[in-house]
Amino acid sequence: GLNGYLYEQLTDDEFDGSAVGSDGRQARVYAYGPQLVYRQKRWGGSLKWQHEDGARNRAEGDKYWLQFFVGL
Repeated sequence: GLNGYLYEQLTDDEFDGSAVGSDGRQARVYAYGPQLVYRQKRWGGSLKWQHEDGARNRAEGDKYWLQFFVGL
């Protein structure tokens, strides 16, 4: 499957009560990538890769996730 996220800062960065820079240094980035999921009745796991793109006032990079889950 596919996975991803969007990060958008809603408020300005401030220093001594004033916005930093002309745009408030608001950060933005989105990520997307493939996901593999294996699931049994009471447990499972997933492997994800997310590539960040379109960054503004924030670093870009790649993320790799390995998750395990257990039903209670």
